[in-house]
Order: sequence, then C-alpha cells, then structure tokens
Amino acid sequence: MKYRDLIQFEAVTEVIQLLKANQKETAAHLVETYVISDRMADVILHRILPALSLDSSRSGRGLFIVGNYGAGKSHLMAVISAICEHVDLLERIQHPAVRQGLEELAGRFIVVRQETAATKMALRDVVFNDLGRQLANLGVTYHFPALDETISNKQLLSNMMTEFRAKFPDKGLFIVLDELLDYLRSRNEIEIILDLNFLREVGEACEILPLRFVAGIQEALFDNPRFSFVADSIKRVQARFDQSKIIKEDVAYVISHRLLSKTNQQKLSIRKHLEQFTPLYTDMAERLDEFIELFPVHPTYLEVFEQVSIGERRDLLKALSTEMTALLDHDVPIGKPGLITYDSYWRMICEDDAFRTIPDVRLVQEKARVLSDKVKYSNETANYREAALQIIDGLALNRLTVSDIYAPIGVTPTELKDQLCLYLPLPELDADFLLATVETILRAISTAVNGQFISHNPENDQYYLDLKKDIDFDALIDQKAKTLDPTTLDRYYFEIIKMVLEITEGSYVTGFRIWEKEIPWTSHGITRQGYLFLGASNERSTTHPERDFYIHFHSPFGNGKDVLSDRPDEIFFLLNLDDPRLEKYLRSYAGTAEMAAISTGANRDQYEKKLRDHGRTLTRYLTDNFIRFYEIHYNQQTKPVAELISDFHINLRGMNFRDMVHKISSTLFEPAFEIKYPDYPSFEGVELNSKTLDPLCEQALRTISGSPASKMTQVILEGLKLGKVQQSQIMWDLHESPYASYYLDLVNQLPAGTVVNRGEILKGEPGAETDQRFGLEPTLFALVLAALVKQGLISLNLRGWSVSELNTEETRLSLDQILNFVSISKPKPIPEKTVRELFSHFDVPPALLDDLRSQMTAVDLFQKKLSEEQERVVRMLNQLRSGPKLGQQMILPSQEQAAVKKTLEEYLLFLNGLTKFNSYARFSNLDLGVGEIHASMKGRNKLEELSNIFESIYKLTAHWDYLKEAKKALPEEDPWSKELETSQDYILKALTNPEARSNSSLDQQIIARLDNLKHEYVQHYLELHQSARLDREQDQRKKAITSDPKWAVLRALGKLNLLPSSELNHLIERIKGLRSCTNLRAEDLTESAVCPYCTYIPAMEEKLKVSGEELDEISEDLGATLNRWTTIIHDNLTTDQAQKNLGLVSEKTRKVVEEFIQSNRLPDPLTESFIEGVKDTLQGIEVIQLDGAALLYALTGPGMPCLPEEVERRFRAFLGNQLEGKDPQKLRIQIDW
Repeated sequence: MKYRDLIQFEAVTEVIQLLKANQKETAAHLVETYVISDRMADVILHRILPALSLDSSRSGRGLFIVGNYGAGKSHLMAVISAICEHVDLLERIQHPAVRQGLEELAGRFIVVRQETAATKMALRDVVFNDLGRQLANLGVTYHFPALDETISNKQLLSNMMTEFRAKFPDKGLFIVLDELLDYLRSRNEIEIILDLNFLREVGEACEILPLRFVAGIQEALFDNPRFSFVADSIKRVQARFDQSKIIKEDVAYVISHRLLSKTNQQKLSIRKHLEQFTPLYTDMAERLDEFIELFPVHPTYLEVFEQVSIGERRDLLKALSTEMTALLDHDVPIGKPGLITYDSYWRMICEDDAFRTIPDVRLVQEKARVLSDKVKYSNETANYREAALQIIDGLALNRLTVSDIYAPIGVTPTELKDQLCLYLPLPELDADFLLATVETILRAISTAVNGQFISHNPENDQYYLDLKKDIDFDALIDQKAKTLDPTTLDRYYFEIIKMVLEITEGSYVTGFRIWEKEIPWTSHGITRQGYLFLGASNERSTTHPERDFYIHFHSPFGNGKDVLSDRPDEIFFLLNLDDPRLEKYLRSYAGTAEMAAISTGANRDQYEKKLRDHGRTLTRYLTDNFIRFYEIHYNQQTKPVAELISDFHINLRGMNFRDMVHKISSTLFEPAFEIKYPDYPSFEGVELNSKTLDPLCEQALRTISGSPASKMTQVILEGLKLGKVQQSQIMWDLHESPYASYYLDLVNQLPAGTVVNRGEILKGEPGAETDQRFGLEPTLFALVLAALVKQGLISLNLRGWSVSELNTEETRLSLDQILNFVSISKPKPIPEKTVRELFSHFDVPPALLDDLRSQMTAVDLFQKKLSEEQERVVRMLNQLRSGPKLGQQMILPSQEQAAVKKTLEEYLLFLNGLTKFNSYARFSNLDLGVGEIHASMKGRNKLEELSNIFESIYKLTAHWDYLKEAKKALPEEDPWSKELETSQDYILKALTNPEARSNSSLDQQIIARLDNLKHEYVQHYLELHQSARLDREQDQRKKAITSDPKWAVLRALGKLNLLPSSELNHLIERIKGLRSCTNLRAEDLTESAVCPYCTYIPAMEEKLKVSGEELDEISEDLGATLNRWTTIIHDNLTTDQAQKNLGLVSEKTRKVVEEFIQSNRLPDPLTESFIEGVKDTLQGIEVIQLDGAALLYALTGPGMPCLPEEVERRFRAFLGNQLEGKDPQKLRIQIDW
C-alpha cells in the first residue's frame, strides 16, 4: 500500500498575499479554501466579530491578528475583509456557525487593504498616504496634512470619516494592514514611540467612528520582551486593541483537513498500521487519534517546528507539501511506523543554501556534518548507522530551538526514541529494550567522534550538540586518570575531604595538612578543641600545645595505612574503596585537576568547569554514602560506621559530611572527655565554642555586676552553679557551686596576711590555660572569681591595687583585667555590731549574718527594705506639698508642716547614704555608730505619724465628698445643711488637734457621725423626691388625663381667635412639668447623692405644690376650661351681629351651629365643619389682647390708695386708648396675666 492510498493530498505551496484579495475572484477562492477549526470559529465569533461590529450598542476596537509565518494570518485577514466587502461571498464560508455569525458584517464596509514595505516613512504616513490614494479612487477627496502640521490624528480621521459618510452613508471603513511587526522591528526607539501613539489614536477613533482597523503581526505585541523599552506606550495601545492568536493547533487542523485529509476507510487502515508500534513509543496509544489525523506527519514535528527560531514559518506547509509529493508513490513500510519526523526538516535546511547566510545555522551545519561524516564510516555505528544519522539530524535541529545555541540543553534518549520514532530490528517489541539500544547508539556516536561536538548532561540525561567541544576533554581526562600514582590520588582525596569538611583556613602547621578544630561535648553544652590530620598519625608530634582530641583521615592509596594509634584521644577515618564508582569519581576528579594544571586559555576553562562538576559529583557521592564507605578505628577497635551507629544509637539523618564526622567523633570521645574533666560544668540547651564563649562571658560579667541577665548568660552562670536567675537578676547561692566553694575554702584557710598566687591556680601554655582543679577555661574561671569578689568573700589583687567589689566606677573590670590578677586573698572585715543594729531597724533578721550562705540574702533583703523606705519618704514629701487636707482645710499648721518636712528630708538623706552598701563587702566601709543610727531613725517615727494622718483622711474622704455633694443638692436654707456645717466644723477641729489625733478611736467616732448625717439626708431626700415626682399610680393617672378627649376638643377650638389659647398652652406646660420617677429606693442613694434615674436636685427645682395635688388641679382645670370656652362661644353666637352672619352660612353648617346654640353643647365628635361655621358666624369680631402687667400699672401707677371713682376713671382711660377707632360691638377683650 502506497502513501497516496492513505491520504487525500492537496499541496499547499502558495504564499497568500493580502492585496490579492482586492480582486473579487481571488477573494472568493480564498474564502472557499479557508479551513476553519472549531477553536478558530470561536476566535472569529467571540474576538474578531465584536471588534468589527458596527452595532451602536458595542464599542468598536482595533484588532491585531497574531500568527507566525505561514500560520494563515494573511489568509484569515483576506477572508474577513472579503466578507465585509462582498455580501455574496458569505455563502462560500465552509463553517456553518461562522457563516451565520458573520451575517452582520457581510457587505457593511468599504475595505482598504495595505502592506508595509521597506521604508523609512512613519507608520502614520504609510497608512494615511495609501488611504488617501485609495479614497480618491473611490471618489472621496480628503488630504491628510503632514505630521508637523497635525495636532491630533484622531481628529483627522474624524474629519475624513465625515467626507466618507457623505459618499457612503450606510458603510463603514475597514482598514486592513499586513506585515506590521517586520516594520516595527526596523524602527528606533523614538520612531516606534510615535508609531505606537499613532496606533493608540487609531484605536480611539475606532471606538467613536464607523472605522475599523485590523493589523497582522508575527508575534504578540503586548508583553513582548522585544519591545520592553516602550512598555508604557504599548500599554496605552493595549487599552484600545484586542489580540486574536493563530496557534499550532489551528495549523495542525489545516494540515489534517486540507493538506492531509483522509476518508474514514483510510483512517481505519492507518490505525491498523500504527497500532502494531504503540508498545514501543510513549503516548502513541493515548494520542493515536492525533497520529492518524496528521499521518504521515509525526505530531511532534509541528511542536518542534514552532520552536525553530530561523526562517519564515510558511515553510512548514511548503516543507510538508514537498516531502509528501516525494513520498506519495512510496510504499508504506511494513516493519516501521513510516512517519515524517522533525529530523527531516534539518535535511531540508541543509539543502537550502539561503540558510547558510545565518551564522547560527552555518555553525550547527558544520559541526553536524563532522559528526555525520565520522559516523558514516565508524565501526562503532556500523550496526545502526541509519538511526545514528537520524539522531544527529534531530540533535542538530534541536540546537535551533533554543535562543542560545551554546546552552547545555538537549533531548533525552526517551524523547529521541519517541519523537523521531526510531526503529531497529528487535527480537521483540519492547520499549525498554529499544530505549537501551538508543542509549547504546548515543554512546557509540560519542566514541566514534572521540567525544567531539556531542555532550551528555547526567543531571537531566539530555544529549546535545556541544558546538565548542572540538577536543574530547573527557577522553583525555580518562587517560590521565589511569596514570596517576597513589600519592597523587591521596593528595586529591584530601582536597575533597577539605571541601566536605568545609575547611577554608590555612594549615595550622606549615607543610602539613593539620587544622585546629572544635567538636561538641554534647553532654556539657560546650566544644572541645583539638586537631584534624589529613595524613599519617606520626604527624601528631608537630602540634603544640596539646589539645583534647586528634582526628585523622588516612591515605586510602598510599603507604602507612595500617600504622594506627590506640590512644583514647585519637580517632581514624578509613576509606573503603570496594565501590568501583567511588574510585572512578575520585580518579576523574584528580585527572581533571591534573589536566587543568597543564592547560591554558579556553581549554583550561573547560577543564576547570569539568573539575567543578566532578567535584560536586564526588562530594555528593561521598556524603550520600558516608555510612557505607568509612570504617572508624578507635580505642584498639576498627568498626564500620553502620555498626557504630547501632552501638551508640547515633542519628546522622539529614547531616552533611562535616557534621557526621563531628557527631561520630563527639560520641566516641565522650568517655575520654569525662575522664579528663570529671568535674567540668554542664551548660544546658546551648553549644558554646571558642568564638562565642568569650563575648558571652563578658555579658555574664556584666550580669554579675548588676546588669539584667540574658538567656545565654543565665545558662552560663547557672552552669557554674553560682545562683539562679529570676526576672533577669541572679539570686546568688555561691556555696552550691563547687567551683566557688573550692576557691573560697582555699582563701579562708590562708594564714593572716598571706595570698594564693596566680601560678598556683592556672596551668598550661599561653592560649591553652585552664585552672588546675577543674580544667575551666580562663574566661569561665574569671566569672567564678568575679562572683566571689562581688559577694565580698575574697579580694582580687592586681598589680599595684586590690579589688574587693565590682560595681563601682573604680572597680568595674573586664575579663582581661581579672585574668591578669596577681593573687587572691581574704577581704577587709565589717563593723558587725553596727550592721546588726542597722538591719534590726529595717526588719532584717541579724542572724542571717551568722552564716556565709545567708549573708548576701541579708544584704539583698536590707536593700529591698531600704528601697521601700525611700519610696515611702519620697511619696510623703510629695503629699506634704498640698496636704494633709480634708476638703479645703489643711490639717497641720504651717509651722508644724515646715518642721515635719525638714525632718523627713534629713531622714531621706540618711537613707540615700545607705544605698551604696549593696554587697557584704561594702559594709566594711560603714563609718556610722549605733548612736547615730538611733538618732537618724527618729525620722521614721515622724513618717509613721504622718502616714496615720493621711490614712485617716483617706477613710473619711468618701463620706466627706458624699455629704459635700448632698449639700449642693439641697436649698441653702434647708435645716439639714446647717446640721452638716456644724458637724464639719467639729471634725476639722478634732483633726487639727494633736492631742485629739492621738485618740485611736477618733476615726470611728467621726465616721459614725458622718454616717448618721448621711442617713438623715437620704430620708430627707426621699421625702422631697416623693413630693416632686409622680409615683407609679400617679403616673398612670397622668397618662389617663393626657389621653382625655377634652385635649383634642380644646386644641380644635383653639383655632378660634375668640378663645384665649394661652389657657390651653398653660395647661399643657403644667402637665408636661409633672415628671414621673417610680424606681428610687434608699439603697440607690448609697453612692450617689441624687436620684440616678431622674437626677432630681431640690435646689434647682422650685416646687409650690405636691405633684399629686397638681395633677388633681390640672384634671379639674381641664374640664373648667372646656366649659368656659363653650360658654364664650355660645354667648358670642347669640349676639345680633352673629345671628345676621349665621344666615349667610351654608344650610348644612348653619344647622350644626344652631343646634349648639339651642343645646349649649358642643357636637360630638367635634367636626371641622362646625369650627368653620363658628368662624364664619363670628366673622368681624376682633379679640383685643390686653397685657395684664400694663393694665395693673395703669390702675396703680399714678398712686395708691385712691377713691373708687379714680380707679374707674383710670380703667376707662386705659381701655379707651386700647379701643380707639374700633367698633365696641365687634370687640372682645382678653387679658393675659
């Protein structure tokens, strides 16, 4: 069966040019032949159609069609523009949904097609010049002015569209521009910014005008790193343009449905052919439908082709068409898949001389040709030469898919097998066997070319063409590695050990591989110092001073491997070379280092790069297999690391090489350390070392001197058992410390006048000193001495002076100063009798001084009591500035106040002088006698007396303040207020009298009197509150009265001018003035002097009547007012004038008014009609409001007493003035009092 029997082949070699769509016949052909996938249909309907729509409800936008060379970008723009221009071409669209969706665009536009060319013109001029020419051909005359004469291109487009619409009122203008990206690439930064700004203006014009603009570009313009230098301008364009992309799936659809279309029968035959190979290739079974659609093209062909960074992508369809044309009459191979894979495209590139002008392609071709020529004639590849050449072609094309052709990126053997469909005669169809064969071919290729131009990255298993690898460095390294002697191999082994042990400093002894090291003494929280040797154990004698341990890494290749010491402070790490890979890695590293040493220039760089790679491989391998590779010799035994881990329960999980060595060494040396330092302190939760010990001990020294303790200094001081740290301060307990106790006993046993010299305490060479008894480092020993001096238990003798305390400016020492001591001795004695007397006055048991263990406790307690006393005196002096005072009355006379203040100030000076005695040793400088202490303590008695006065005032203040507030709440003339004033005078006199103050029961007497006054006030206030507020029953009556219908009747009648509405207002104010408060109880007045519910203050409310009585009167006045108003209305309606007016009122209203006149009863309910009828009837009646005060003045102002006739005369005169010019028959008088 031939290939032509399995496909409906249609060659695609034509390059679509957008401008050819100007001819309708060509446009029709392009529409008919455009293959549309479902994904492309979705793009057309939901991205392109909305951008081009002229529907007024949508906002138009510019549009970029993005597609690689040959992806169909120009074809798509030609099809869209053809439909927009010719309505009759719509029916030629092959996809039904697209045909229906494009109906709204069909024939709606005049289309202007443009292409950019090799030009220096600005994009604006390219578009406008061609647009002006084509518009002129259409009969639209418009001239676009030059750029330097233009303010806004958007305005020019608007003006142009005005002319266009005059010619084509029902059409939109559609501008289609192709090859835009090639044009933009040729522009400099300033020019491209102008071009992008022009595109932005075009996009804005599309939003407001029936103008649409589409441009074709090869790469996405937005987020394109190629144009990052104009990112801001692109963002502005992005806001006005959309992008529609043509992706490889669209191209694959075109290939399968046009270039390589198939019938169902043909697909069935292809499936049957390919199914026999699916076991060999990863994912072929899962992607079988895709393989069938694209047959005979391998799907990966398209993916790799997409990544090739040279040439125009339109070569894809052309290349496939060319290959298929040559393949059509060939038989489909029976024993092979027979697929076109991407290596064939490399052969096409090599046949096209045009590609050799591209430097990267030319370089890859040269190196690939060397590989191919050697493989063709090499014995190593004789059995699979065809597959080897195919692999080389595949690797060559892969070089062109990365941006840097020198990058160490390639293809794995599995990818080569699957993507090139490599096939070799196999005994069985087994994918693993085929993969192993491919790996063999790759190694054979490398061997055939001596490692030139092909490299393997073991980290990701990728093979790639290494264009710089014209020398087989690996082969030369292997040759060198085979010739290395044991001494050289040992030397490079030790270099690797230095790396994994992280040794960066120089050797401790010149000419030897010896370093000073520290390992943790885990049980004691500190490190021990020792030496690390890379070599033989006989080098130990070259190290001084002696240290605590010696770690050896022996030579794995050289002599003397068995000369091992059995000392308890030595350990040997012995490398086991049974693993051939380990020796291979080590020889490769050594061989590379040797080649690098004898090479120069670029070759040396290559070797050094490989040296780093081999070093990483070897160190990782050595670390990962540490447990398997090493044996440990210690204390006459040699055991594998695994056995030691089991014996000592060592956990090495997650550790690097150095930490594993330290962990094992620390564990094995633990017994030796315990024997050498049996009484050494333990520091819990830390790991002190030589770098941290000294600065932390300096901090601990500051803590000893009185500074707050940190977590680390706490660990050190408590490790030395000098005391316990509480709230950042150390609580001394030196007698629990074996270190402090030892040296204290040493000093206490001294005969009078003798000392213990430095040389009797410390031993060792400079830099390795320890104390002779415990092996303490000098800085730790200095802390013990400092603690003893701080407590006054010893004196530290320096050159020329002696120190018996640490916390003064003169005696603040550093660790170095302490360690430079000459000797230690007993301190100066203290005046014990005086100190005991002083302590007894401050409630410190003098017996505490009898025991050395409690002496510091006594001093601390004394200082605490002293500080409390100082605070009491200072507070009292502050209180004396404004007191003692009760209310506004000072208790002490001014003379006595001044004397008391002076006594307290003197007492404070005495106390301040005692603060410096904050250690037992400092009391040796106390120069006070017992008599002086007794005299100074008189100030304490005065302090107690004043404290009692202030305490009494404090007890009285709450009662005093309450009664003060109560007095304010009552009227001034209230009898209770007079009683309060009498009691206050008595109390103040008692408090200011020293003799009365001395009476211990005075406070109780005063408080009892005040309590009685308070009780009387509460009862009195409750009575006043009851009369001024409505209780619960009265409150209900008030609610009943306020809801009486008479109020509504009076408010309605109040609309009549005839009636005195002030009477109603007065009634309303009276009932509003009656407040209710039903909750007050006597206990509510315990804290507050007034009602907490209504805040009733009798002094602020004038109350003439009891609220209940007032409520009764309001109820009566309400009815009386309504009766009085009813009478007034009735009397005025019965006058002659009113009767005349009543005849003019409507019959219905008149009837209601007449019924009232006859019955003298108001209608029920009272209607608005009645009110209006009364108003109309009393029309013309004027109510004169007379001011009551003015009337009274008119009657009495001229003088009183007087005759009745005089009063009558005055009244008539006043009334005449008020009524002058008015008709008395129409007047009604009302007096407002």
